[in-house]
Amino acid sequence: MRTDIRACVHLRAQSEGGRRSAVFDHYRPSVRFIGNDGEVVATPLCALRFDTEGAIEPGSTVVAHLKCEAPVALEDGSAFVLVEGGRNVGGGTVVVPPV
Repeated sequence: MRTDIRACVHLRAQSEGGRRSAVFDHYRPSVRFIGNDGEVVATPLCALRFDTEGAIEPGSTVVAHLKCEAPVALEDGSAFVLVEGGRNVGGGTVVVPPV
């Protein structure tokens, strides 16, 4: 179970139905973690902390940390979706560092 999750995050471009404007550190979309069977397994409140400085533009793929308020059971490669107002604006893959 983890509350600090390292991930590769992709923000969909506006032409793909994503955001029109950039996001910044501490961005807080709804996060839906997807299980191996394709079903949503958790929807904790999370803030994204980006490893890069400044704005992250739609269409970008970056490394980030998801700081979740509740622990989530995840494996390396687990998928998640970023949602705003019921719209899928991005997603990513969990990257579990070696212990």
